[in-house]
Amino acid sequence: MKSILSKEDCNLLKRCFKYMFPYKFRVIVTFVCIVFGLILQVVQPLILGKVIALLFAREFHEMSLMLIYLFVTELVLTVFSFFQSYLFSSLSENIIYDLKKDMFQKITTLPVKVYDHMKIGEMISRLQNDTATVASILTNQFISTIIDILRVVIICVIVFRISIPLSLVILLSFPITFFIFTITGKKIRKKSESLARLNDIYFSNLQQSIAGIREIKSLGIKGQRTIQFLNLALSLKEKNININVTSTVARSLSQISSFISNIGVMALAGYLIYKGDLNIEYFIAFSSYTGQLSGSLMNITQISSTVQNALTSLVRIFSLLDEFGYKRERFGNVLKEEIEGEIHFCNVSFGYQENIRILDDLSFSIAKNSTTAIVGSSGGGKSTIFNLLLHFYEADKGRIEIDGININKFTEETLRKHIAVVHQAPYLFNATFTENMLISSDKATVEEMIEICKKIKIHDYISSLPVGYNTVIEENGVNLSGGQKQRIAIARAMLKNSKIILFDEATSSLDNETQQMVRELLELAADDHTVVIIAHRLSSIINADEILIIDSGKLVGRGSHRQLLNDNFTYQKLYDNELECRGLIG
Repeated sequence: MKSILSKEDCNLLKRCFKYMFPYKFRVIVTFVCIVFGLILQVVQPLILGKVIALLFAREFHEMSLMLIYLFVTELVLTVFSFFQSYLFSSLSENIIYDLKKDMFQKITTLPVKVYDHMKIGEMISRLQNDTATVASILTNQFISTIIDILRVVIICVIVFRISIPLSLVILLSFPITFFIFTITGKKIRKKSESLARLNDIYFSNLQQSIAGIREIKSLGIKGQRTIQFLNLALSLKEKNININVTSTVARSLSQISSFISNIGVMALAGYLIYKGDLNIEYFIAFSSYTGQLSGSLMNITQISSTVQNALTSLVRIFSLLDEFGYKRERFGNVLKEEIEGEIHFCNVSFGYQENIRILDDLSFSIAKNSTTAIVGSSGGGKSTIFNLLLHFYEADKGRIEIDGININKFTEETLRKHIAVVHQAPYLFNATFTENMLISSDKATVEEMIEICKKIKIHDYISSLPVGYNTVIEENGVNLSGGQKQRIAIARAMLKNSKIILFDEATSSLDNETQQMVRELLELAADDHTVVIIAHRLSSIINADEILIIDSGKLVGRGSHRQLLNDNFTYQKLYDNELECRGLIG
């Protein structure tokens, strides 16, 4: 095996086998069942040969006893086979579960930048398809191969004792078969890598088509998406057929080799019987052993092909577990139960791509218990400020502090606990209204939830539903309007009761009356919370304690609405553009 595997392949397999360690006892029990079954399979041909020999000798009484022995061995073998099958299935599913657990935990901790370059469908493909392939290798293939090796050793000892010439004829097919599967195994691995990449695209296309079905219908591109899907499905079909054909050709050539070997055995056995060097009883037993031996030898020779196929899945699984080589998110060990909520950006520079800066030496401070708005033209870096403060990305230069402590020094739990965020397009889970709003806090009560829902004018709507707050929101809130989704997200953030609350254009879908209500709620919250708002509609933030103007990644102004309107050209331009868009000037 080592001659056909690289050092990296061997390391992958060693790492893979660690998933069997927690189930050592189960593996041992499985081996015991298989070994006992193997012994019975070895004994059966000898009993069968004896039965036929007694039949020709007309010794029916002894033959009846042999038939009983044969029945008992078959019955016991069936019981052992049942336990073997159960243990295989249990072991395989446990390994799949452990792999999926590790992979999902890693998916949730991957740096956000990974998702900038990787499709969701690719994650699903690795999590679903590759884990099953690896589990099959660890259980069915690995254990079965060891058993096949044991069977070959035991049977070889027996058949060589029966007849050395016949045994040599059988073994002649082994190197031929091994060569066939070694060659085809390498080809299958290359084809499997291509198939895995296509599977990623397929799952991604499928996920997008289902998640975006409303957009697809409204754009009138059902036909286009259908053709796209069918082309991918067709390519998958052809690649799978191609791999199956390669495997089938290898098996067929191996079977031909085995068949020729069996013909040679029959011819030589006939000659030996004719000469009196072999009796009929041992010939029948030998014929049965030939079938078992050929099958086991074929399985052993196929392991090369199977392992090559599995290595593709192993590479994909462990590259995910190794975070695709990306730099791991850095958190510290500072635990803070309470914070003041003072924010400092100190000479921060950042770009999503090398040599393209979004923020350029940006510095500003946000006072605790205040409402601060961040405005500027689209693409100027406003949302990037939130991404860095949330530690989704790490600044290339400079530092970001909360209460004078670099956020890199906080534990992730501390940072997440003290910052709540409401996005412009909030994500709602396929759960009840209550679960969606209380999901981020284990201290908030249902009464507090209802009180906030009343303030942001969503309570009456929820109460009008047949089961009220126990109504299940459909996936990502497709049964709610944009304004209703934002209200639920605002309630969720308020109930989290974090010291810092970020609003990323979170009131854009609300009517004027509700916007006013939310502004009043935020003003109340700002008495003991630090509220930061990204806004395009300047009318929604004119009462903010301070407004920061960001342009091309730099701070180009700060002050109150009135001060900036009088003194800052960039702010005046933004304000005039908004009035013009609303038809109030021009």
